[in-house]
Amino acid sequence: MYIYIVAELLMFALMLISMKASTKQRNAFLLICCVLWAFIFGLRGYNVGNDTPYYAGFFEKTNPPYGGYGTYEAPGETIEWGYVVINRFLVFFSDSATFLFLVHGFLLFLIIYNLYKGKVSSLMSLIWLFSFGAMLTVMMVAMRQSFSVCFVLLSYLMIEKLQNKNLPKRKIIKNKYFCLALCFFIFSITIHRSSIIFFPLLLLVGIIKLNKKITVFILAATFLIATLFSEVLSSMFDMGMLLIGGVEDDKVALLAGRYQDDMENAGASVVSLISRLAPIFITTFLSSKDDINTFPFKSLILGLVIFSLFSSSPVITRIVLVFLILGYSAAIPPCLNKNKIAYLFYLLVTIFYLWRSFGHLLQDFSNKSNTYIFYQFVWQ
Repeated sequence: MYIYIVAELLMFALMLISMKASTKQRNAFLLICCVLWAFIFGLRGYNVGNDTPYYAGFFEKTNPPYGGYGTYEAPGETIEWGYVVINRFLVFFSDSATFLFLVHGFLLFLIIYNLYKGKVSSLMSLIWLFSFGAMLTVMMVAMRQSFSVCFVLLSYLMIEKLQNKNLPKRKIIKNKYFCLALCFFIFSITIHRSSIIFFPLLLLVGIIKLNKKITVFILAATFLIATLFSEVLSSMFDMGMLLIGGVEDDKVALLAGRYQDDMENAGASVVSLISRLAPIFITTFLSSKDDINTFPFKSLILGLVIFSLFSSSPVITRIVLVFLILGYSAAIPPCLNKNKIAYLFYLLVTIFYLWRSFGHLLQDFSNKSNTYIFYQFVWQ
């Protein structure tokens, strides 16, 4: 477990240095951390995470054919064809699952680097992301979901690049990169079927308009609903899974059935909710109207609302993954290096997140020197 603690402490040290550094230096520190985490993801043992040995067996053909996960030549019935295509392509270069893990790790963190670079608080934002629920666990272990999210984020980066050129909407739609972005998004659904839910949610993020009053109201309402109506939320979740389970597609129905009745306790603790929502309250007040209306910040608000209301279900962590990766790039206001009081507040929040993370980490495992990933992170 020490490898995770050391990596996060290194991030924290570089974060402190980067607050007084130039943008170029901050980007260099961020790149160092992203490369480090890509290697941690890629060089992990096959026993790190519940799903890892099965994905390793899928790639190396050591699983039973067509049973469970199966292999890339004889996949199980629940494995999507997009993920099979990725494995069949990568096996041309190496038949070691470590190569698969490295490709996944570097693809994910290259995307994260491009999302977070140039920010005053890029490393602080990354620490917050890693300290949110089981985000780091899902990114590392849930391979199909994580690969799928990578292609969704690649789509976003391409479209964002086109929008930054201030092109008319018609030219953006006709642009080849927009078509490629659309293809990436469609391909993401073939890697993991749950990614289909991203489409309406991303449309919602693009449509809604936020200001400070609306954002504060949404966060306050989320806190009250999550603390007072946990049983209602559980019933709503089960009803939603029941409706999805009625879809004729057997794989979609299987996914819904797996998570139905999973929310035994839908309400998160008050401390968890405050720890999660209070810093974003402060960010809302310190941010400009334009900052609040950016796509990443609106993604953060949506991700926080969904996770806070339905945090007891594992599927929710996976659904909000793309929104929180996007959102935490905008979780800390640009004025941080100019406002000493704000800087002290966000620094204390970061220390608290790390303290909670390490506390769970050291409490839950007797052998602290191994590399097993932590399943109970900050909020669990």
